[in-house]
Amino acid sequence: MRELNNNEVSAVSGGLIFDRFGEALGKAIGSAVSSAVADSAGMLGKGIGCIFELNVIGALQNMSQGIRGIVNWATGSTENTGNTES
Repeated sequence: MRELNNNEVSAVSGGLIFDRFGEALGKAIGSAVSSAVADSAGMLGKGIGCIFELNVIGALQNMSQGIRGIVNWATGSTENTGNTES
């Protein structure tokens, strides 16, 4: 019997479902606050979804980008949050 690779593990465990749901939920909530914060809220939601997928590194990256973007928005900073898909 062979060991599963990352893609196979994700497919078996339902990967990419929770992070997409979290991202959509975060964007919806963020849009209610401001269109400028929707992407950052989406990243935060995606990070929370990654926790349910046991993707700790992805969760930390997405959540930190989302929080940074929300804080930048709240303080009026125009710094790019560097949102990237992971």
